[in-house]
Amino acid sequence: MSKMDSSSTPEEVANFLEEQLGIPIAFTQAFIDGIEFYNLTLDDLEKLIKPIGICKKIYRHIEKHSETASSNTCTPVHGVTANNCHDTETFSDPVVNSQESPITPVIQRTPATPITPTSSKSLSFPSPFPIPDYWGEPVDSILREKRVTPVVRQEIITTLGCSIKAFNSKPTKSQCVDVATELIKKYPFLKDPIGSETGSWTHKLMEKFRNARKYRKRKYGDTEEKDDCSSSKKLKSTDSDASSSLPTEDIAAMKKELENDRPREYILIQLMNTTFSSRKSLIYEKKSIADILSVYPALKVVAVIENEMALITSTKVKDTYLKNWKKWVPAIYEYSKGLKRKSVQEVCSSVTSELDPDCEQEVALKLLICLFMNRVKDTVSASKEIYAEYDASTSLEEISTEQPPKNAPRIVKLTGGKKPQFFILVEQDVLCEAVSISEAIFVWFSTHYIFNMQYATAVCNTGFFFQDAIFEIPGGSRKLSYKTVLGDLKQHLTE
Repeated sequence: MSKMDSSSTPEEVANFLEEQLGIPIAFTQAFIDGIEFYNLTLDDLEKLIKPIGICKKIYRHIEKHSETASSNTCTPVHGVTANNCHDTETFSDPVVNSQESPITPVIQRTPATPITPTSSKSLSFPSPFPIPDYWGEPVDSILREKRVTPVVRQEIITTLGCSIKAFNSKPTKSQCVDVATELIKKYPFLKDPIGSETGSWTHKLMEKFRNARKYRKRKYGDTEEKDDCSSSKKLKSTDSDASSSLPTEDIAAMKKELENDRPREYILIQLMNTTFSSRKSLIYEKKSIADILSVYPALKVVAVIENEMALITSTKVKDTYLKNWKKWVPAIYEYSKGLKRKSVQEVCSSVTSELDPDCEQEVALKLLICLFMNRVKDTVSASKEIYAEYDASTSLEEISTEQPPKNAPRIVKLTGGKKPQFFILVEQDVLCEAVSISEAIFVWFSTHYIFNMQYATAVCNTGFFFQDAIFEIPGGSRKLSYKTVLGDLKQHLTE
């Protein structure tokens, strides 16, 4: 391979480094594709590679590429570019209806290049294979006792099968041997007492995938596993075609895992990674959120929502959010204290003592809603389109039906109990419960991207603020009034 660009797969990146730069290193382990490669910094490279000479050699190539591309008007930001780029992912804003500006097109969040972890065909089989640290109870308890039962053996095979499928739906015997070998290295007491130490584990892994192929042959009349990419094409025809092209085995495994008292989040995340392409197609067919959740109920799990947002943006977006939100919260409060606007002063006057971190974030959110509120007569009702507080005696069913818009995600806080509870409501139903206001805000914002939803009209500028300043997701042009408030807020930021 003599050339590489932002559409290159991780394997092509690794081949380029070996053939053109003489550096035999596998970037596939770190899921570095073409987009991520040309956004690597020297610090990133030093974390990936120990020899500093190799780091600098790769970095010189990246700098040379950047200089060549400097004539473009687009500047890469966190793996995405502005709307006039054609070879990378484009993020525009969720649609908002406004009397002051024309309606913008619906967001197009489909990445221009496949997200690496979701395709077993574009991801190299890892070596050594990662063995889970947590299996769930009672497996963990039995393993700590350094013994194995038939139930534990079956659970281990099932879990490893899900992990293997994330990389290869039809693993070879040598790959199964590698997985079994790593399992025995981590748990030596699991080795076979007679013959090969990994023989029975290898046989069971191969048998699991062989039985799966037999099942598909009986049910579908073929032995080839349905590819997510091909299913996305079928989803565009009819509803019946869409349902038949879904990755039914992965969905069944997901629902079965959710039946456990403590569903293993890493299993759910692996299954969601392998079904990402088909899920995108279902969402962009404008299915209702209830329909999407009936197929992918794992989207009600906060950890899965965090992973889904990372897949969509191709960045560690949760880390970015936490870092920026912590920095902006005091700036929002300090700026608001000097304003005379009635709604802002009402929020500030409610603060009678020193705030704990959670209360401080709630106040900052309320102030943001007031600062960026579009011109509406009833600011209290409008603010409920993002955040509202109720007594714990009020049922969530009653809350979900009383306030329009029906489809907009909202944060609901229930007070009066032992401790406050936070819920995210969407489409007149409870999506999930959050452990804190910080987590609730993250889920609220992520819901717009995961389900391709609009920001609520009256509070769209608050959504833009989180998109631009907190999550650092590039968007479209902004109104002057929005830019003015944002500029004033920035003056109160402290490092």
